[in-house]
Amino acid sequence: MYRLWWKAKTATEAQKLEIHRLALLGKDKDIAVNVANCLSRKWIPHSRFRDTNKICQNTLNNISDYRILSNLARVEIELGKLKEAVEHYQEALKLCPDNEIIEICGIKHCLAYIKSKSGELDIALKIYQECLIDSEKIGHLKGKASALHEIARIYLLQGKVDNALHKYQECLAIQENIGDIKGQASTLHQIAYIKAQKGEIQESLANYEKSFYLKDSIGDLKGKISALHQIASLKEEQGDLEAVFSLLQMSLKIVEKTGSVELKAALFYNMAITYTKVGRFDLAINSLDTSLKLAEQIDDIQSQAMVLHQLGVVSEQQIKFENALQFYSKSLILNKQIKYLKGQADTLHQIANIYINQRKIDAALATYKEALEIQEHIQDMRGKASTLASLGQMLIYELGDYDQGLDLLQQSLSILQHLQSSETDTVKRIILSIQESIL
Repeated sequence: MYRLWWKAKTATEAQKLEIHRLALLGKDKDIAVNVANCLSRKWIPHSRFRDTNKICQNTLNNISDYRILSNLARVEIELGKLKEAVEHYQEALKLCPDNEIIEICGIKHCLAYIKSKSGELDIALKIYQECLIDSEKIGHLKGKASALHEIARIYLLQGKVDNALHKYQECLAIQENIGDIKGQASTLHQIAYIKAQKGEIQESLANYEKSFYLKDSIGDLKGKISALHQIASLKEEQGDLEAVFSLLQMSLKIVEKTGSVELKAALFYNMAITYTKVGRFDLAINSLDTSLKLAEQIDDIQSQAMVLHQLGVVSEQQIKFENALQFYSKSLILNKQIKYLKGQADTLHQIANIYINQRKIDAALATYKEALEIQEHIQDMRGKASTLASLGQMLIYELGDYDQGLDLLQQSLSILQHLQSSETDTVKRIILSIQESIL
């Protein structure tokens, strides 16, 4: 059967599964591992995590193999079993032959990813740089591109935006050269994120759309959801909430197919932001509570910080300032723990808002300036516009400094016009109202 179906390359999926079952019964290790590895690596890019988990577990009940352990660990990350994933990756490294450089780099990549998600960025960066050197030594271009991509991701988390963009562009050139569609889709997604952060919205949308269609062409469900989330975020910034709800509903249908805990956490977070925009605070809080539990399940510190921040936003809008300050403080601690600068700046901005409501003007002024310094460092144009507007209003209404306050508001307006933000008209009205009050 193996010679007839497998070696002739005519086997259907059902036939491959039957070959695997018989190989396990007959204790034929090579055939069982070969079939399980082939199916797993075909299923994972299509987000068939449960199927992969089952075939790997069945195989490992009879055979210990580094490839199967690595595949199992990969889906355990998606299914929220982080501790088990680390154990299986470490076991796979011990079993992997020293001459299997590509496989070793693949395992190290995944371990580094877990380290980065838990905030150990320096350790993760060191592992990725080791993989880059190893890939260059053996001329493995796909491995080199993968290492560059992850190094860029770490740079982005550290606020080194230009360094990150340069690495992503270097990575994309290699991926285009070798025809790596999945890699191109992932890198275009990250470039789009940076373009949005720099305020280049149309370029950002164009790159996200390219990424989405590439992911769709290869059946990458997880990647499609990530692209939809980011497009929804930009549409929300432009005030198109109808498009946002439509995109989130589309995402929900895809998420249910994958079983990915990470994606569910992200989806509930994005839904909460939209519910907050339309004043449905009860639904927002329920979605955030769900997202937080899922993020804690997979030890995703960055996502936990984002959810706590948004819980602060909801509490602030409900005029529950003490609750809001508690959420923001917890979020800030986590963002400092993982050295996530954008998260720190966003939360500092909101804390400053609370200080104004508590009549702590000096504290608010210092906190706004701290947020602004970070936003300028990481080139976060949207964040900078928001902080400039808030700081400008505070200077006028609390300190009576109309000249500097109006100057900051005008700077904010210029950025928002460049971003084509839905907040543009709001800042225009604020400036007009202040100018009329002076006359």
